[in-house]
Amino acid sequence: RGVNVDKIAVVYYGLRLSQFEGIDPGKITQLRADWQAGENDLVFGFVGRLVEEKSIDTLLSAYAEYVAQTRRKTHLVIAGDGPLREGLIKHAGNLKIDVKFLGFRADVPELMSAFDVFVLSSVTEGFGLVLLEAMAAGTAIITTNVGAIPEVVDDSAVVVNPRRPGEIAAAMRQYENEEFRHAFEIRGTRRLQDNFSLDKMFAQTDQVYQEAIKNRTKA
Repeated sequence: RGVNVDKIAVVYYGLRLSQFEGIDPGKITQLRADWQAGENDLVFGFVGRLVEEKSIDTLLSAYAEYVAQTRRKTHLVIAGDGPLREGLIKHAGNLKIDVKFLGFRADVPELMSAFDVFVLSSVTEGFGLVLLEAMAAGTAIITTNVGAIPEVVDDSAVVVNPRRPGEIAAAMRQYENEEFRHAFEIRGTRRLQDNFSLDKMFAQTDQVYQEAIKNRTKA
């Protein structure tokens, strides 16, 4: 209200891609072996804080529903820590699903690369930097229609409504199709390169300053 939209410039966050380059394939193989995931198994994963806004309970319920419907051998891996961890472990036990809770991890690029599908089940989200990390790893994404997420992912992810386990489970089933999954991996990589590189962020930031200097000089 009262703001001239013509004077608003949007500069997207830029991700440093070098951290996702040159990852040792042996580390990916070892991670999946640690999770007892075979070459053809499907690994769904989450990385982030275990707090209310991430709605991990929804992800657990969705996975339980999915496991009951699929014939594929699948795994759910949750990396991160937070006040809800013990409650979520108990919830997974009540649902009778096998979930690997890894706790805090610093090897996010390797984890993302070892996942087949990254799932972000948030009920609120500002930007969702972790989505860029999944794109950088070439990992397919399921995420929710909240905050800036639809603008960030555009058509490069399967987007569902928050707190809808059935919709997440349906998306998991879709990603069983290798061609479908690969298409979204490619879309994510392209979206990241086209919109969220450090070079583009620097260039756009410089352009904002140049325009501000020019307008101030005119004034």
